[in-house]
Formats: sequence, C-alpha cells, structure tokens
Amino acid sequence: MTKRTVKLLILYLLLSSSAVFSQKIYVGATGGFNFADMEFKMSGVKSVDMVTVYGVGVVVGIPIFLNTYLQIEPKYLQKGGLIKLKENGADIKSETGYLEIPILIRFPVGEKFHILAGPTLGYMLSSDMEREFNGHTFRANTEKVLNNFDLGLTIGGGLSIPVLIGDLFLDGRYTYGVTDISDDGTANLQFRESIIPFVIDKDAETFNRGFKVMLGFTIPLGF
Repeated sequence: MTKRTVKLLILYLLLSSSAVFSQKIYVGATGGFNFADMEFKMSGVKSVDMVTVYGVGVVVGIPIFLNTYLQIEPKYLQKGGLIKLKENGADIKSETGYLEIPILIRFPVGEKFHILAGPTLGYMLSSDMEREFNGHTFRANTEKVLNNFDLGLTIGGGLSIPVLIGDLFLDGRYTYGVTDISDDGTANLQFRESIIPFVIDKDAETFNRGFKVMLGFTIPLGF
C-alpha cells in the first residue's frame, strides 16, 4: 500500500467520522397494522388465513455511518392467524400479544426513501384463541401451549418527509419468523360449562409471519 493510498484512506475515515458526528440521534413514536399470518404445521389443520391486528411503540435511531442508522423500535405488537380445521368446518382465531423489539439497519436511498433490514426479537405477553361453534363463542388462554420467545427477520422500506421540526415516515415491512413458537399441550376452549379441547401435538410447528404498515414521527435530539 503506497503512502498516497494510506493518506487517502485516512482522509476518507476522517470525513466519514465527521459526517457521523454531525448526524443526530432521533426519537419518536410509531403505530400501524400487522397483517398477521402463521405457518401452522399440525395434523387436523387445513390452512391458516391472515388476520389484521395492530402495533404501537417508540423509535430510537442511532447514527452509525454516512446517513445509515441503527433503528430500534420497542413496541407492543399483536400476531396470530385464522386457523382452518380439516373437520367440523369451524375456524379458530389466534391472537398473541408481544413485546417486540426490531433492531434494524436503516439505509438511505436518495433523499426521501430508505431500506430497513435486521432481526426482530419478541417476548409473548398474552395469547388467546377464539372459536365459533353451534352459535356459541368459545375462548381459551393459550400461553401454556406456546413458547415465550419469538425471533424473526425483517426487511422493508419506506418514505420520510420533513414536517415541522421532525420527519413523518411511512414504512412497509415483512417479518419472517424463524423460531417454532408451539409447545405441546391442550388449550381448552370454554363457554360456560362446555369445553372444546384443542390439542397441540409434540410434532406441531408454528411460525409467525406478518406484513406491517407503520406510520410514525421522529425528531432529532438537540435540534
């Protein structure tokens, strides 16, 4: 490596460091819809349809390199799906609430657009199933038949527009769950004295999926 190359490299690093230091941490709030789905592999289950649920949380952006940010988004997010059984023709609606923390790298694309990618960590807070049967609604707590931890991979993109002292953003993202959240056991769907058992066998596998549309607003610290 020549001296000139070394000098150019040092100059580039100095300019990059200066650009990073000139960027500011931003904070904000976000909310939107999760078009949730599940991959549910179990005997007796025909398919799973999408359900529309919601999420709300906060946003923190930390500059790491030339307009690229580490964006962390702790939020409450619902997941689930509409489970269609092979027999009886009845559907079971599953809704699970998570404390979810996406840890995303936010890459700029031009002046207004960006791409997001990274892992998403989730911890189950609540889980319920609901089924209509013979004119009655049966409900069950399903926390005992699901694992608490959920790991997913998220990719997406969006648009940011300067508004007043901050930025208004609109994102679309897809999260692909990579951990099996099912655990064997029985969820008892109960209505008064009647009970319909829903048995999760040991070979069952369940993975969360979901496409999210999130709207939010961020402001830089020290503006």
